[in-house]
Order: sequence, then structure tokens, then C-alpha cells
Amino acid sequence: MTQSGIFRGTRLTALSAAVIAAVLTLSACSTEMTAGDTEQTAAATEASSLLPAGEGTTEYPLTLETPFGETVLEERPERVAVVSAVGVDTESLLALNAVPVFAVAKYDGEDPWLPEDLWEQVEFTEQGVAGEEISAESIAASEPDLIVNLQAYETFDQNRFDQLSSIAPVLYADAEETSWQDVLNSLGKTLDLETAAAEKIAEFDARIEDIKADNPEFAGKTISMVNVYGRETGASYETMPGTDTAAIVESLGFTLPENAYKFPEEEYGEISDEMVGLIDADVVLVGILGDTGAYFTDQPLFQQIPAVAEGRTVITEGDEAQDFTWGLTRAGILGKLWALDTFEDLATQALS
Repeated sequence: MTQSGIFRGTRLTALSAAVIAAVLTLSACSTEMTAGDTEQTAAATEASSLLPAGEGTTEYPLTLETPFGETVLEERPERVAVVSAVGVDTESLLALNAVPVFAVAKYDGEDPWLPEDLWEQVEFTEQGVAGEEISAESIAASEPDLIVNLQAYETFDQNRFDQLSSIAPVLYADAEETSWQDVLNSLGKTLDLETAAAEKIAEFDARIEDIKADNPEFAGKTISMVNVYGRETGASYETMPGTDTAAIVESLGFTLPENAYKFPEEEYGEISDEMVGLIDADVVLVGILGDTGAYFTDQPLFQQIPAVAEGRTVITEGDEAQDFTWGLTRAGILGKLWALDTFEDLATQALS
């Protein structure tokens, strides 16, 4: 089961802040600005055809640090290529009302939370597969002045960095060390849209607080979320400690059952037959993402789980499962905001 980049905490910690600081290091500049400097700064804040106007807080040149070397943005970029197939990078850029010149069209922009008017402006798209790198030639053809890979796979190495940095400066972070908030903040800093990024995160936090206040019955209840893929891929436990999803449900008042700590992190939460019974909790939400999940939900091991036998399990299928489950567990800010309402309804249904 290949599911890169899902073991990340949601709240920004000191470590998360350090990640952003390491990625973005401002070049030293003089405190005295000439008229020419002022004109250059003003030009950098102007809107382009793909990006909104800058806020005037990020100073360029901006050095982008990675474990593989540094690249420098001499001025505010206008043509941003997003090269991760995970989708969080692209979604985060769109959330800032910015349009990538190149994006991986893994889902063809069909996710219901993506703003169609912005997605339709993407000039270059290429089909991508999670865990695989995108053709450098295709990226170069879009003539980017910034390449974004803030959800980088383990396959990203020195050779890949050298390849991409020969095209344009590279904004990089390891997927397993980067939360969706980190992605937004890094993009905001790099594109001179820090306030816009902070406002999006604040919008999410406010929605969390609203749902928590409206549903005091969530407090202290345990919860498990499970994704069921095709038979060959199997099922995965989505609320493992340290994941974005676990942090979201905890922020809503839920707690993780003790068994959540028993799923092996190195297997990305894969649920083997002997572990099916461990998904029991006060609330169990199951999303069927394959053509059929009957092989999993019809088996006696699943049917014998107390939460299933007692009606505290809600199973979603088809588009509903795809949109809700993917939105909450895999998407960025837009998908998570979109999925929160459905989560509230399903959790309430399970508890009633």
C-alpha cells in the first residue's frame, strides 16, 4: 500500500516552524532603500495574470534552502509549476487565489472543492501517479520561474534537485515532515501572500471551533476512520496518532482509542486480517474508495466489531466516500474545509 506523506501533525509546532524557517531564508539586504529599490519592490507586488497582487512583506532576492542545495528567487515569481502528484500543493496555491502554470492533473480538477474558474486557467497539466516523479521535460516546457514540491516523495534526491533547479528555483519539503499548514505558510511567504495564507488557516480553525461548540457530545468519544480500497490494495487506518486526520478529530473533541497506537506506521496504517477488530471505537467511519468494499465490510471479523454490531458505524460509498474521505484525509485546506460539514453529519449520525 503506497500512501506517501500522511504521517504529519496538524497544528504548527516549533518543529513545523523550524521547517518553514529552514526552507525560506531571506538574503541579507541593506536597510537603506534607493528609489530604484522602491520601484522594484512595487513592481514585485503587482498582480500578474496568474497571481494576485503581493502584500509587500516578502523581500526579494529570497533564498530557498533544501537538503540538496540552495536556489534563489531574484524577484517575485509569476509562473509557478507544482510538480507533486499528491495535490495538496496545487490546492493550497488555488486557495491563495493563485494559479499554477503547471500542475499534476491526477484527478483532472474534478474534486468538488476546487475552484473551477481558477483550475481552468492552468496552462499545462500532466497525469501523475502518487510516488512517481513528473517528467522534467514537461515541467521545463511550461517555462516556470518557480518549481514547488512541498509534498516531495522519497524518490526526490540530489539528481532530481539538480535536474529541476536547472529549470527554475525549487521550493522543497519532505511530505512526511510537512503539514498542510506548512504548505500554505511556505507558499504564502514565497509568493508574498503571508496574510492570505494565515487567513485561510484561521478560517479552518474557526470552522473547527464552530463544529466543536455545536456538538458537545463529541467530547471524549473515541473515533476510528478507515479507508477501504480495492482488494489488492486493502484497507488503511486513517486516524493513526500523528496524522493530519487524527489531529483534526482530536481538535473537534474526539480522542483516539488505545488500539490506534497498534497500527504499524511503516505500513501506512494497513489493516491486516488480524487487526480488523482493532478499529473498534465509539464512532467508526468507513469510506469505500474501491469498486467494492464488500470483501472487507462483509467479513465476519468486521461484522463482529462492537461499533458495527451496535450501529455506531457509518459506511459511505461512491462519490460521497471519494469526496468526503479523500477531502478529510488526503486533501489540503480546501478539501478539508469542504469535508468538515460531511464529517459533522456522519459523526452525529453514528452517535445517534
